[in-house]
Amino acid sequence: MMLLQSQLLCWGGVQVEGIAVNKGLVVEEPGRRFEKGYKEHLWESYNKYSHEDTEILIEVQPKYVEVWDTSDDGYAFQLFIDFENKTVEPKIYDKK
Repeated sequence: MMLLQSQLLCWGGVQVEGIAVNKGLVVEEPGRRFEKGYKEHLWESYNKYSHEDTEILIEVQPKYVEVWDTSDDGYAFQLFIDFENKTVEPKIYDKK
């Protein structure tokens, strides 16, 4: 198991900072909980990739998250979520 400190993941307008732990191969997870859900909900991906030596599980303990999004009314905004201080701060842009 490899511990990765202060890792960053950005995808789809969400940035996650925190501690990541490489839990190893999908097929070697004790109890195979992730593999069962993967098989049930994403059968084609499960069938194609689950036995590859690059299909690993990463457990993330978030410390800080930024979310970029737009409201139903078209206002751009950010949410700043600080898990350590237990705070959420919205920042609204494009007020009409």
